[in-house]
Amino acid sequence: MKDYKDVVYIKLVKKELEEWKKNILKKPSIFDKTSKGIQNKFNGVLPDKYHEIITSSIKVMTKTVLFGYKYATKPPLRKMSLEEREKLVLEKAKTYKTTAMIEGAGTGAGGILLGLSDFPLLLGIKVKFLYDVASIYGYDVKDYRERIYILNILQLAFSSQQHINKTFKLINNWDEYVSSLPEDINDFD
Repeated sequence: MKDYKDVVYIKLVKKELEEWKKNILKKPSIFDKTSKGIQNKFNGVLPDKYHEIITSSIKVMTKTVLFGYKYATKPPLRKMSLEEREKLVLEKAKTYKTTAMIEGAGTGAGGILLGLSDFPLLLGIKVKFLYDVASIYGYDVKDYRERIYILNILQLAFSSQQHINKTFKLINNWDEYVSSLPEDINDFD
């Protein structure tokens, strides 16, 4: 039986989750629309080579998440309270933030050109963090469906508001979506 502290903590987390859902599904603000316009202008200025680097990085990252998991996974943790798991995630987040800051400092010193070449490494850091978080929460990323979930989380972080809404809907109905997938990744038609 769960003790009182666990029940209270789970209630708090559910409340935070509802707030997060409201925030992520909000309509784009004027600031969002303005920054998107600036981003589009900036993207138009960049040579095609840089767009190719970004596109290639995302393709490689997707393949790595789906098929390279063997090199970066830890066994799922079992028999821990949600609060204990959350504390572990916060510790991991600190470690990964430090790693990303060190990487970012090198990128900052090199400017945007070097920064674009480091984009794959930064994506790799984020993917590894999400693998670790999945194992902390007891999920086994050896299951390709968990890796697809991770790709959707990355889409939430890097997409336009319109795509975020679509991705969120998929994640929110994940059990239904997963039931439509084959057991084995090699069973796709």
